[in-house]
Amino acid sequence: MARSESLSLTKQTDLTHGYITAGDRAYLIGAQNGAFPDLGWHVPGEMGGLWAHPVKLLDGFWLRVDGVWLTDAARFSSGAFWSAHDYELGDLQIVRRQFVPDGEPALIVRYTLRAASDRTVQLRFLARSDLQGVWLSERSGLQDGGDQAEFDPELQAWVIRDEHNPWSVVVGARGLVPVGSACGADLWGPEQTRGQGVSVALDYELPLTAEAEAVIEFVVAGSDAGEATARAAFGRASADPDALWASKAERYERLLASSALEVPDAAIARAWDWIKCNYDWMVRDMPGLGRALGAGAPDYVWLFGCDSAYAVLGCLALGQHEVAAETLDALRRISQQANGESGRVIHEATTRGHVFHPGNTQETPQFVKAVWQTFLWTGDTEFLRRNYPFCRQGLLGWVMGERCAPGEVLPHGSGIMEVAGLDLQMIDVAAYTAEALEALAGMADVLGDLDVAARSRQLAGAVCRRLEAAFWIEEEGMYGDLLATPREIASRLRELLDLSTRSQYVDHARPGVREAYGHLLARAEADPEQDVRRPWLLKNWIVITPLEAGLTPPHRAARLLARAESDEFTGPWGMYLNGIEQAAAMSINTGVLAVAELNYGRPDQALARVRSLAETLERHMPGAVPEILPDGGCFVQAWSGYGIAWPVVSQVFGLRPRAHERRLLLRPCFPAGWTRASLKGVRVGTNRFDLSWDGAVLTVASQEEGWAVEAEGVRVRHAAP
Repeated sequence: MARSESLSLTKQTDLTHGYITAGDRAYLIGAQNGAFPDLGWHVPGEMGGLWAHPVKLLDGFWLRVDGVWLTDAARFSSGAFWSAHDYELGDLQIVRRQFVPDGEPALIVRYTLRAASDRTVQLRFLARSDLQGVWLSERSGLQDGGDQAEFDPELQAWVIRDEHNPWSVVVGARGLVPVGSACGADLWGPEQTRGQGVSVALDYELPLTAEAEAVIEFVVAGSDAGEATARAAFGRASADPDALWASKAERYERLLASSALEVPDAAIARAWDWIKCNYDWMVRDMPGLGRALGAGAPDYVWLFGCDSAYAVLGCLALGQHEVAAETLDALRRISQQANGESGRVIHEATTRGHVFHPGNTQETPQFVKAVWQTFLWTGDTEFLRRNYPFCRQGLLGWVMGERCAPGEVLPHGSGIMEVAGLDLQMIDVAAYTAEALEALAGMADVLGDLDVAARSRQLAGAVCRRLEAAFWIEEEGMYGDLLATPREIASRLRELLDLSTRSQYVDHARPGVREAYGHLLARAEADPEQDVRRPWLLKNWIVITPLEAGLTPPHRAARLLARAESDEFTGPWGMYLNGIEQAAAMSINTGVLAVAELNYGRPDQALARVRSLAETLERHMPGAVPEILPDGGCFVQAWSGYGIAWPVVSQVFGLRPRAHERRLLLRPCFPAGWTRASLKGVRVGTNRFDLSWDGAVLTVASQEEGWAVEAEGVRVRHAAP
């Protein structure tokens, strides 16, 4: 069996957790036990069900067999692009399997029934619509109306419409004529959900032969553009589901063949192909806006500046170059629509293009870095030309202009943490700005904008020097989170003291948190120089971002990494978001720590962090690396790929491509225990490379001729592809 169809994980416990079955035009989110509870907070209770953005189609669907609703599946399986629930009902074994075909706003659900004896079963398939626009749709003047259903005898299916909008969904079975049907707002299956939907039911009689399988397939398709579009999608999805399955399996076979990894680390090897799938599950093809990665499910399924900048680097490492470029192009277009010609990158935009936040300061430099890396990996000069003016204006005009006070080179404004009050001169903003200025200089070199190249390099040096001088706290052996005067930090600490009675991610605050913030507050209030700015260590994870950017001198990096790896900052689930609160870890900062470790030649410590992420593969949804650990946040998160794929490909195997020059520099950093490892089918520009490590020599094979491959710190043998 092909890898795309054999890749699967099955679980039998904790099946109330969520899952996603996704395509680029639709996805289904529900519980692993087969239920469809109201879930999510962005639109309270409405983030699950079947979505074909920018609209929701269904709250859920259920099957009744001989008067008994299928509930509480015994097993749940995740596949590369499908999912399945196993039910046991007397002598009946029933499997519900679903997938979303590529390019279609449709879901295909197949029930396979097997009985011990010949019999005919009475089936009722009930779907609950909930046609509504994505979060913030009211900004377009769209108001959700009640749903109205009508049975179409030609389709032998239900057609449901929103009373105020052209939103429609079609629900029917393939090739079967129902023996009965019903609809009603008060018609329910085993669950009741919120919203203004309507239930539609289709009844069938299905003969079963002993020990043989009988199959019934249902198709749900919808559109925000009108009933005709929904009907057309229903027709395409109903015509030949097997062909749609085969086409998707073939695409996944190619996706899984890129950057094929074999390493002597079971957890990382096991998670590797799933990260490729996680990325594909997050791709949203948004009508009128283009294709892009969403951030996570169930609550962050749309576009984010910060998340995308991390996530696309993992895409590049895994060969998913198109979606990396498409994501950054979409971010640029939406940012220009929202922020004019400032070059500022937005923070969050829905699939209808509504921007919730115009962008934190670090998101613009993060975007610049992501554009540069995408160019280096793809060699796509047109992509660079499209994005360069925006990057130049955003970094030099907005970040180094509007966000810097006269005479200063450290920008002001909120960074990644999104914590109230952390809006002064932040360490992550400074680190990513320095890194982005070097990236912009590289872009300018390629495009012949020599004045900008020189100015960017001069500024990068100035930012680095000022960062080291202003943020480093020698007695702590760490950077401060931010620069502030005692007067400025005091008001923020009082707010943190109030917040410390409750944590963002757990329902209790760790003992000692109030004491720690209170101690800092006492120092601020007693400081005789109330208006002199200096660094403050609040122990947020952002203190390691200069190491991620490779800016920190080695002697300082060694001190900082030793402390970051201690139980003050790192727990069993990875690096804490905050070393004072120690409430939760996140995949992104644990991944950033791995990247930082490798920047300073510590592969064993780095791989321990990568492994800690890989081992969460079955924590919530089987096959998905979640956002927050041990619990909370999204059960699958695109930027988790940054913490696994990027360090392994770009640092352990050490790929530093310049695809536009047909050059590949290798600067590997293998752990001592890896005597054998390989990475095959790595995509760089139009080429693919195979790399094999035997503990002493790195063997490299290029599929194309005419590429220059250089290596540092390792013996290389060139081989035929």
